[in-house]
Amino acid sequence: MTLVIDASAVADLLLREEDSAALIGAIQGHDLVAPEMLVAETLSVIRGWTRSGAISTERARGALDDFSHGDIELFGLAPLLPRAFELRDRVSAYDAMYVALAEHLGCALLTRDARLARAVPELAVYC
Repeated sequence: MTLVIDASAVADLLLREEDSAALIGAIQGHDLVAPEMLVAETLSVIRGWTRSGAISTERARGALDDFSHGDIELFGLAPLLPRAFELRDRVSAYDAMYVALAEHLGCALLTRDARLARAVPELAVYC
């Protein structure tokens, strides 16, 4: 089974081992996919945590290395644009890309973003 995974879930999987048990359980046995912007969004989250002092530069580099060797299939953004635009009143443009991909593939969206999960309860799996 396929799951769309967003940057909030990926970052927590990479960096927050102590509270990632539910996420780890949710991804077991699933193929993970995401819009290609996941790469930049994950970098942004890890950069922010490093700049705030929440994690060390060394830990950030390790997480980014793990991410770059991960097994998440990335999808181009252009085909998702029309549906993402239709979602403009429900979610942000960034979140709309994840939602549009989940709808396109007919699968769930795994997130740690409570607001996104509330906006699309028919798709979101919040862990």
